Amino acid sequence: MRKFVTAFLILAALGLAAPPAQAGTIQLAEMAFKSSADGLVYNTSYGVWAPPGASFSSALPGTLPDTWLGSVSFTFSGAGEHYVAGFFDYQIVDQLNNNGIFDEEAWWGALPTGWSGKSNDPWDLNPSNPPPIYDQFVAFDGANPFDNWALNTPGHDVAVAYGYAFTLAAGVTRKVTFTVTDVLPSSYILKQVDPISGQVLYFNGTAQDVGVGVPDSGSTLTLLGLGLAVLARLRRRT
Repeated sequence: MRKFVTAFLILAALGLAAPPAQAGTIQLAEMAFKSSADGLVYNTSYGVWAPPGASFSSALPGTLPDTWLGSVSFTFSGAGEHYVAGFFDYQIVDQLNNNGIFDEEAWWGALPTGWSGKSNDPWDLNPSNPPPIYDQFVAFDGANPFDNWALNTPGHDVAVAYGYAFTLAAGVTRKVTFTVTDVLPSSYILKQVDPISGQVLYFNGTAQDVGVGVPDSGSTLTLLGLGLAVLARLRRRT
């Protein structure tokens, strides 16, 4: 008995008695974006890439295909109504348990003003939750937000879509950024969870005003004229 206990302790010390949990492998099945730049859908699965006006980080959409994590930003500067939405179909495969991709779920974080979202099985045609997630993504604009429904029941293949609709005043430039990370951020909109491996993906969106426009030529000439008039009056006084 003592020899058995000693052998068990040695195996445990070597890490052989109980293998550590293995995080799931992150795979990208499909990614798509749509914005008010032209209203068209740009989708990796269909080979229509890259979205106009999009600025990708080094890891997204493909220099690190083993993770496919990172961010993409869109910048808007025209006055009026604007929108942008992203669709993300990631697969989390737990190689250790060989559980495939059909045991995922999704949960809400915080939904900032102007944003809406949805998570669901990408192939789900359940009539109790119409329309399917990709159809909502294709229809998304300022008048057609997502229905803010999240699939928090395990046993599915999860996809996530979310978007931002807003109005810009004249002269304002706004940067809208989508971020996908496997590190817990200070805030997020949605998260995708593989309960068996413990792997989590966090989806976040931010909007930031990054500058104002310069006056147009007519305004510039008007200001120049006023300046010259003031200088002329000052000279007369002296």
